[in-house]
Amino acid sequence: MSRAAVEKRMLTRKSSKVPHLPASDDQQGFLYTKIGVWIVRAVTLAVVLTAWELYGRTTSPGLFAPPSAVVEAAYEVALADTILWTAASSSLIALVAGLSAAIVVGIGLGILMGWYRVAEYLLDPYVSFMYALPMSAILPLLIIWFGIDVKVRILLVFLICVFPLIISTMAGVKAVRSELVDVARASCASELQILRTVILPGSLPFIFAGLQVAIGLALSGTIVAEMIVALSGLGGLVVTYANTFEAAKVFVPLALIVTMSLGMVAALRFVRKRVMPWDRSF
Repeated sequence: MSRAAVEKRMLTRKSSKVPHLPASDDQQGFLYTKIGVWIVRAVTLAVVLTAWELYGRTTSPGLFAPPSAVVEAAYEVALADTILWTAASSSLIALVAGLSAAIVVGIGLGILMGWYRVAEYLLDPYVSFMYALPMSAILPLLIIWFGIDVKVRILLVFLICVFPLIISTMAGVKAVRSELVDVARASCASELQILRTVILPGSLPFIFAGLQVAIGLALSGTIVAEMIVALSGLGGLVVTYANTFEAAKVFVPLALIVTMSLGMVAALRFVRKRVMPWDRSF
């Protein structure tokens, strides 16, 4: 066999071993581009709103309401009156206070339990027990101890959010590669420097995953507490309108709750991109 034939065969074998790269957005089609995705979303939303409007016009206004009636109700409670914004500010106070306390305590204890084995042995049984315990089961005790003021809503949000944050942060600390820690110690880094420069950056993906879960839990905990305990805020507004069969007005605080949730998740993603510019998983 000639030398040219041998080289050609070797090149053929190498090319057959090259993995096939995924096609780009242009090669996959228009629907895989950003513009195509947003067009699909807009069309889907238009179809849903149209079906909702047509069905809502055939039902009783006390049981269901079309989007046009919801817009009219939104103008009434949000622009002609300030009741919606008063309720929203009350919900935000409990939400922000409880979630902020949970973030500080949850991330701090998670790092402590993930880094120090003694802390994990001491605290893990209690964290696992409280995480598995439904918060609604201890809600009557919280009402007895703290009343129906804003304090019980803040405490309920804190208890709902803090344990998922502890568990996710602890998992993130344990997931840091031991080789990185060994290199830091070989460079004579102190314990605090290792935590700040190795452990904390390495566990950020887990921390942000826990934060995204905590945001949803915090918002749902706030609304549930307002609906069951205090009948105030956005949750109390939903119950009040439902009791008077004002279906159109019920959708207004619900829409604001969804908007708040989407806004908080978008803000979290924005912060994640700034804090973790090396991560391309979002």
